Amino acid sequence: VYIEEPPKNPTTLELLKHPAVVCTPHLGASTDEAQTRVAVEIAEQFIALSNPSSPFKITGAVNAPILSATCVPYNNSWIELTTNLGRLVGKLLQDQDRAQAKVELVRTGAALENMNFLGTAALVGLLSGRTSNGLNLINAPQLAKEAGLSVNQRYEPSEQKSVTISVTTASSTNSVTGTIKSKTIHYLLSVNGAQFFQVGTPVGTATADWNNLQLFSGTNLRQDYLAIAEALNSKGLDMSFFSVATSQQAGNFYLVGLPSPLETKLAVPNVSVFF
Repeated sequence: VYIEEPPKNPTTLELLKHPAVVCTPHLGASTDEAQTRVAVEIAEQFIALSNPSSPFKITGAVNAPILSATCVPYNNSWIELTTNLGRLVGKLLQDQDRAQAKVELVRTGAALENMNFLGTAALVGLLSGRTSNGLNLINAPQLAKEAGLSVNQRYEPSEQKSVTISVTTASSTNSVTGTIKSKTIHYLLSVNGAQFFQVGTPVGTATADWNNLQLFSGTNLRQDYLAIAEALNSKGLDMSFFSVATSQQAGNFYLVGLPSPLETKLAVPNVSVFF
């Protein structure tokens, strides 16, 4: 490829006249054999991407590990769960400054031991709604770096599979824990250490289900329930479920399922609303 067409630089012209130099247009490499080889290499890389145990190798793709992970349906369920947990803990932070926040992700259960890519999914959730750039698993690490965020993660052996995301800012620490049961159903297990009754709260199987959730906190279950129900009724909304998580330190958290996402933040007397 010449810097200018046709070449005018004296040195370039002298080089072109040399008997040992053969120059072609930029398409000089576009032979039948080369195009066949390119097609074969692309096919081999697709196979390598979707099947890490294949004999082919991925070359030249800087984002291959995370893309390869998304080719496995079981991984996708955990990626989506972790992304939604990141969004939820982001709601708990509300307007707190997230720059230089300490983000920790803990994976438990043997099936999650090598799922380091979940750290990227957590960043996607935490950054949701806070950047005008298109957000995905590829660009999230760089956008998080620009926002002063990074994830420290670790694996802990356990019989229970779960993901916990904790975010510590200058003023508070917030955390959420979730799991997957029956292969695809997301469960929220705890918020800020407050455990949901029994085996957690089933949320659904997709981001759309999480979008229909509203999180509240308060200290008086009966009064809080009535106040939340009245506020929702004023908007013409009914609850599809009402689940409670309690702890002596954190008080009560109420997870409410709605028929559709709220467009504006509710005002509920004596109850905190995480919108």
